[in-house]
Amino acid sequence: MPSTILKFIVVGLIFATIVSSIFSILAFSGKDVFLSSAYTNATEEEREKLNKKALRKQSAIFFLLLAITTLSNALSFLVNPLFRYIHIVMLIVTIAYYVFSNKKIKNSK
Repeated sequence: MPSTILKFIVVGLIFATIVSSIFSILAFSGKDVFLSSAYTNATEEEREKLNKKALRKQSAIFFLLLAITTLSNALSFLVNPLFRYIHIVMLIVTIAYYVFSNKKIKNSK
């Protein structure tokens, strides 16, 4: 029987998966979910000049990758510890995507 702490961890990971999936769906459907440092750190004038379509696409893909990452982490606790390797790979891919896409968006001004 899993401990209470482990249950809270799994519930938290599933909650993070659901929230990330909702943000991804909203961004893919064209809603403005700009939680990107390129947008939040920009001044009002810079925000006007930013490519909002690229930021929306970045947010959608980032939150989709984050949902897959947190789901694979939850599955490593629930199903099979081998999902931990998928989680590590997805974590690296998610961070790399965020860093490189942010640089690409900032350089495309």
